Amino acid sequence: MDDPVSVFDVWGQFDHADANAKNQLKAIIASGHKLVYHRDTLTHVDRRLDLDVFGPSIDTLVLAEILARDVSSNPNRSIKAVLEIGSGSGMLSASVVRHNLALQDLYAIDIDARAVACTDRSIALASLAPGVAPSERHLIVGKYTPRLLGRKFDLVICNPPYIPKFNASRKSRPLSTDTSYINAVAGVELLSEVLQNLDSLLETNGRLLLMLSSLSMKAFKQFVGNAVKISYPLGEIGYRVPFDVEAVLSDPEWEDYLVKQHGLEKDGLNYHHNLIPVWLEKR
Repeated sequence: MDDPVSVFDVWGQFDHADANAKNQLKAIIASGHKLVYHRDTLTHVDRRLDLDVFGPSIDTLVLAEILARDVSSNPNRSIKAVLEIGSGSGMLSASVVRHNLALQDLYAIDIDARAVACTDRSIALASLAPGVAPSERHLIVGKYTPRLLGRKFDLVICNPPYIPKFNASRKSRPLSTDTSYINAVAGVELLSEVLQNLDSLLETNGRLLLMLSSLSMKAFKQFVGNAVKISYPLGEIGYRVPFDVEAVLSDPEWEDYLVKQHGLEKDGLNYHHNLIPVWLEKR
């Protein structure tokens, strides 16, 4: 897929596919398997078993591409210790294992046990590729806290929830009641915690790769301090993608709040926002 705007964007492929490709696409949609292949790293999520595993999403693909361009292809960067906070399917951790020859220790943490199991499979699959350097992996089920690991890292990767919550009392109950999904995408608490503890997370030359949305830029600017250097690998505007979060679209008050207060764009019947990846380094 050239210039994808969604990992699920198979519908647009039908217009350009031959008969055989269309049959393959139909088979994929009908199956319970989600397969994403990017730069020699394959991620497999079994939708029948890996319940509540969030991703890989378009966010994951954008971060994986940035890692490939800025880290894996740069021989001057020695990345020995890596932490992924909120590993989900494990695609980013697997990409780190697959491409970083200096890697010694990989830590991945997620609050969901099925996500950690999926991360483990993704890393194991990446480790089978020829030439992959041996490394230790440390997988943790639980909530990230600043003092949990007691060490610093050369690289930290985090794609936190970035949709501001709407906490006013609702007149009607939202159609979406999947709290695990809502928790995976809504709120900026993890963003705040990570930004306020960079000193305990990063080595002297360490970097944090963080995914933001245009919806969370107000919170980011509120939380980030002056002691960090900020750079935008895709520019400060970022990468425009559809916004199709069911939990928001089924809640008119939340939807209206994001439009009026946080810049959610409405284009006809559809919504868009911008993904804004950010590199952060200690000054």
